[in-house]
Amino acid sequence: DAVDEAVKLDHSSMGGRRIRVERTAKGAGNKGSRQDNLKRLKQEQSTESLALLDAEIDAVLAESAPGGLCRGDIDEGVRGFLSTLPVKTMKDALLESRDLDFAKIKNRPAYLMGLLKGKVQVNAEA
Repeated sequence: DAVDEAVKLDHSSMGGRRIRVERTAKGAGNKGSRQDNLKRLKQEQSTESLALLDAEIDAVLAESAPGGLCRGDIDEGVRGFLSTLPVKTMKDALLESRDLDFAKIKNRPAYLMGLLKGKVQVNAEA
């Protein structure tokens, strides 16, 4: 459906700027029922985007090398950061990180977060 395709563009880039795409509800103003409907729609969008994120993470981790990236390295902070990225950027960053040797890293989620932020910075400058 067209709405679902549009919502997938959330956090994508348009004209060099990152855009937000959110669902909206019928009606005008701040009536209680409209606000409740908006909250419900935003919650559904969040749930759907996190399910997509988890599916992408699982696909990347399925091919991870021993000692490489694992599910435990993706804590809530990393997951939250990944959820703000366009799908392609998120997937590219995870693929680059997947086969790195994390064996000697003490705080793997923090190290991964640094790698991901660096990847996003490089992409933004390109």
